[in-house]
Amino acid sequence: MGTITEIYDYLRLLYARVGIPHCPKDGSLVSRQTPQQIVDRVLTLPEGTRFQVLAPVVRGRKGEYESLVQELAGQGFARARVDGTVYELAELPKLARYEVHTIEVVVDRLVLRPGIERRLTDSLETALKLADGVAEVQIVPREGPAGRDAPEGRRVPPARRALTGPRMAREAPGRTGPAPGRTGWEEACPRP
Repeated sequence: MGTITEIYDYLRLLYARVGIPHCPKDGSLVSRQTPQQIVDRVLTLPEGTRFQVLAPVVRGRKGEYESLVQELAGQGFARARVDGTVYELAELPKLARYEVHTIEVVVDRLVLRPGIERRLTDSLETALKLADGVAEVQIVPREGPAGRDAPEGRRVPPARRALTGPRMAREAPGRTGPAPGRTGWEEACPRP
């Protein structure tokens, strides 16, 4: 004999194992992306587009992160985007301990042109490794009169090895896919 709770648990297990995840907002299929799929999506931008590959190592967390910044500088990275502003790692101001911060390492700055595929692939793989499977590509507007029409700071949809949809701003719950412990009502419709 089973209670409603036990039956609910079995149904949750069944849907987690055999279900096909979809975005709760637009219904699009949620799937993993290989680094090559991410590169192919970036290569659809117009030729001459300037962009930077970012690795978000801290997303919306409190802290000073002095040791992280020193570690990143020691690994050879020169710049980071902290709370929306790009800084040289050596000139990064001290972060407020009790304020929420977002730190994105600038892995590479590129201009889209023929023959860039290998460097872009290497940069994306570095960003994915550095940020636990998440990389972002931000379009950088050109300076001068030609750049005034460019959308400042526009981003290509996030590139993630974790589960994500083509238009999702963040990854789906559960980096490794649906699992019984991650399919509760709170996880099904994540808050923005």
